[in-house]
Amino acid sequence: MFSSAANVYITPNGANQGVCTSNPQAPSWFNNAANWGSGTSQIGPGTTVHLCGVFSGGANASILTFQGSGTSGNPITLKFETGSGLSAPYCSAAAGGAGCITMSNLNTPRSYIVVDGGTPCGWDTATNASEGTCNGYIVNTQNGTGLSYNKFTTGIEMEACSNCEIKNMLVYNLYQNIPGDSTANVQQINCVYWSGSNNSIHDSTFHDAGWCLGNSWLNGDTNNSVYNNNIYAVAHGMFNSAGGPLNASDFYVYGNYFHDYQVWNNGGFHTDGIHTFGNLGNGLYPLLTGYYVYNNIFGGDSGNSLSSQIYLSGNTNATGTDGAVHDAWVFNNVFEVSQATDNGIMNFAAGSGHLFYNNTVINSNATIGGACLMWGNISQARYTFIFKNDAFQGCAELIISNANEVDTGITADYNAYATCSGGNCWAAFYAGGTGNWTQYLTNPYGQDQQSVASLPINSGSLGLNSSYQPTTGSIVIGAGTNLSSLCKVNGGQLPNQLCSDITGTPRSATGAWDAGAYHLSNNNPPTPPTGLTAIVN
Repeated sequence: MFSSAANVYITPNGANQGVCTSNPQAPSWFNNAANWGSGTSQIGPGTTVHLCGVFSGGANASILTFQGSGTSGNPITLKFETGSGLSAPYCSAAAGGAGCITMSNLNTPRSYIVVDGGTPCGWDTATNASEGTCNGYIVNTQNGTGLSYNKFTTGIEMEACSNCEIKNMLVYNLYQNIPGDSTANVQQINCVYWSGSNNSIHDSTFHDAGWCLGNSWLNGDTNNSVYNNNIYAVAHGMFNSAGGPLNASDFYVYGNYFHDYQVWNNGGFHTDGIHTFGNLGNGLYPLLTGYYVYNNIFGGDSGNSLSSQIYLSGNTNATGTDGAVHDAWVFNNVFEVSQATDNGIMNFAAGSGHLFYNNTVINSNATIGGACLMWGNISQARYTFIFKNDAFQGCAELIISNANEVDTGITADYNAYATCSGGNCWAAFYAGGTGNWTQYLTNPYGQDQQSVASLPINSGSLGLNSSYQPTTGSIVIGAGTNLSSLCKVNGGQLPNQLCSDITGTPRSATGAWDAGAYHLSNNNPPTPPTGLTAIVN
């Protein structure tokens, strides 16, 4: 049993404000461990701490620090009431064990705690629209190009947390960058920095930061989720990494919108929507097994420093090493770029057991370079990769293998290809690459024998609308194979969302599927019948 306070109210100065009129306290009271416990006036399992007003901190601030944990079914919740937020010139960084809000860190692990901004304000990929206007917020006011500070900073520190949750938050302007500027280490300018198990970050908006969502997993971490977020004007939307012999599993990324990285142009570093990598430690590399990325949209102004929308790199980015991620299952996503990419729009640079199903991959500026899909068979004895039911359009190379290696572990089929702007449209499987579809189909590996291409390839089209959904007559219609048996509900291993399109509408249980993230029936009403005669009784 517990008897902690059901509700606690915090205002900037401890005076009544908004709905906080029942014995409100100042932030220093929240930050004092003596006020946490099982007493009827203390913060403990089941307590909701209500924030009212704007809480201002100084330079290098750590404004609110949790001093305890909740329990299963009785979390401790920090809730932002209407118009509440945290503001500082810049907040402290996770590298020092803190942030504007410190939920948990390596020195003081916590569990069962929630930070709630109060109103869902992330992204709905089913409607391709914002969920709404954010309420609770965290902002740095003086960190960035031409401002008073150029510092590492973190919005929320949630490291070594278990069963923790961040939702409905706006975290923004942690670093306001001007294109061409270069910061000391964008990797340590984080909207959220976290590790642990059974954690979620969802229904939030994050913008103007370095490597925004930073996950450095610990040994044994499992079942973490990032979903329904709107993430933009960042150098990296998210990164997952670790060093040394640390094994983690089951990471879910879905329903997010990663977009518009142009404010980080020409900064001397690369940008990515998502980047995974591992670092050597004690002679060993880490491994995350089970990386599920689905129903996301990657787009907007991709800028001129983009490496990839998703870059699953080799350990320490070194050719010849294995990948930090195995079993990356990527499906039902829309990937779009408007400027060149260094490593392909989607890049499986290493690892094994990867699947790439029913994705739409688009270069919307066909006069620029870059590949739609790139992979590197750099750990050949272990490497396997299957891509099916995907739609590719507008890239210089539609599919390419790094260095044209022998890709014995790769399977490609039931894909749709259109509008290649380079000479080697299929610079994989066929020696030297080729822009000739008939010639490509003679590749010695038997790849893409059931796939389709819009010819002539230099001017063909997938037949998609401005949202990259198929229209009547599109070559993606019926181009895919039926993958229903792979969904868990049918005895398979993949999440059931594979058996629906990105909008959540079920795909057919029998018969061919459309290639790409969208199914035709979601975009076009049935054609009205013609030749009917009215009968009047």
